[in-house]
Amino acid sequence: MMTEMANIIHRKNNRFLKAEQGTVAILFALAAIPLFLVAGIAVDYSKATRLQSKLQAAVDSAALAVAFDEKMSQADRQELGKQYIKANLGTHAGASVHVPSIQITATHVIVDQTVDVPTSFLRLIGINKLEVAADAEVPRFKKGKAEVVLVLDYSGSMKTNDKYVRMRDAALELIDFLSDDGANSEVSFGLVPFSSMVYT
Repeated sequence: MMTEMANIIHRKNNRFLKAEQGTVAILFALAAIPLFLVAGIAVDYSKATRLQSKLQAAVDSAALAVAFDEKMSQADRQELGKQYIKANLGTHAGASVHVPSIQITATHVIVDQTVDVPTSFLRLIGINKLEVAADAEVPRFKKGKAEVVLVLDYSGSMKTNDKYVRMRDAALELIDFLSDDGANSEVSFGLVPFSSMVYT
């Protein structure tokens, strides 16, 4: 009786080991796990890369603004830089924006900013955030001899939201600043307007 039972178990084990039904489904399920994880990691890194591009633009604009306004105190210029970063970066759900570093030396303005971006799929492997950083260094504006060319867009897209007016005002402000309101005759300006093509 025991021998017969042992033979039955042995035959069933052999059939189980040789069975191929469902093998493809099992293998696909096992292979799908790392594939989905890789796709998720790509999503997290893509989100961080998009934010890094926006952060760099915000830091660049902040550095230029701080370098441009020489009449403000150092503390006010640093606050101005923070406001520029905040306005240009905007809000991002769950992102942790660190306090920016804004250094104003005798010759340069240096801005550094870091943002922690929360992850979704990378959390599965223990990475809860990705650090995104950007920095910019620009020289402080000096009044002296210079030749400046302004390239101004007057295409149809400039009609919306008073872009023409804001471009004109910004150009005039720059000219007044660099020429010391016309007192510095060592600065000359050129103008290149363009739309669909450039005209001299």
